[in-house]
Amino acid sequence: MVLIVAIVLFYTLISLHKKRTLTALEEHYLENEKRYESFESIYGLELFHSFYENNLECPKTFELEPNETADENVSSGYIWGVDIRKDIFFEEDAYYYYVPFYDSISKKREGFVFLSSGLDGIIDNPFTWKDSIFKEDLNASLKLYNQVDFRSEFYSLDSTEFKEFDGVIWKGRDILVMYMDCFSYFVNLPRGIVNAEQFPVLFEKKRFREHSFFGLELNNFSICKDSLFANYGDIRIHANLKVNKLEGYKCSTVVGEIEKVNYQKRIMILRNAAVYSSSDTTRGE
Repeated sequence: MVLIVAIVLFYTLISLHKKRTLTALEEHYLENEKRYESFESIYGLELFHSFYENNLECPKTFELEPNETADENVSSGYIWGVDIRKDIFFEEDAYYYYVPFYDSISKKREGFVFLSSGLDGIIDNPFTWKDSIFKEDLNASLKLYNQVDFRSEFYSLDSTEFKEFDGVIWKGRDILVMYMDCFSYFVNLPRGIVNAEQFPVLFEKKRFREHSFFGLELNNFSICKDSLFANYGDIRIHANLKVNKLEGYKCSTVVGEIEKVNYQKRIMILRNAAVYSSSDTTRGE
C-alpha cells in the first residue's frame, strides 16, 4: 500500500511540474510575442531574402554582435530594435541556433534552419556550416520534436504549436522554429520562366527592364568558368553565374537580375545568376 501511494504521489508531482512548466512557457511566450511576430513577419523574411539575392548563398553564421549602423542587417539580427534571434521557448536568455544547409550539386549554402533548444536549454543538433549538411539529408540529420516537409520553400512554427510540446521538451531533440529554402525562393522571383520561342518576341517588344528578375529556358548555351553565354538568333545573353546546379536533366533554366539590356545592340546581361536543371518549367507571360 505504501508503495502504491508513493507511486501515485510521484506521478502527481510530475504532472503538476509539467503543468507549471507549460504555464511558465505560455507566460514567457506572451511576454515575447512582439519578438516572435517580428521574426516570422514579412519584414523578417526580407532580411534573409535580401541577403540571398545579393550573395546567392546563405551566411555561414548568424552573428550575435549587433550592427549599430544597420537596423535590418542579417549579420545583426535586429529589426526595429527587436532582436529576432532571442529564443522565446527558453526561459533564460538564449538565442536560436542557426544551421545552414547545402545543395549537393553546387555545394553552396542554399537555405537554413533556426532551432530552439526547448526547456532543457541544450542544443541537440550542434551542427555548423563546416558540417556541410545537404538539404536531402535534413530529415535524417536533425533530431526534432516537430515534423516538417523539407520539400517546401518555407516553414515557420505557428504561434500555437508550442502547446503541443507539453511534457516532451526535455532532452534529445530540438524545436524547428524556421526553415527556409532560399534557392527555391530566388528562382521563383521572376513572374514566370520565358521559353525559347517567347524570348525573341518579348525582346522585340522591349518588355524587359533593368534591375528586374528574369528567368529564361535555355536552348543553345555554353558555360565558361562563371559565365554563361546563350544566343537566340542575333540576341545575345551573358549571365554572370554565382550558382551552377546543372545535372542530369534535359531542361535547363537561368534566373538572375537584369543588369543591362540594350535593344539596339541586341544584348542582355544578367548579374547574380543561377543556372539549374529542371524536368518542368513555369511558362512565362
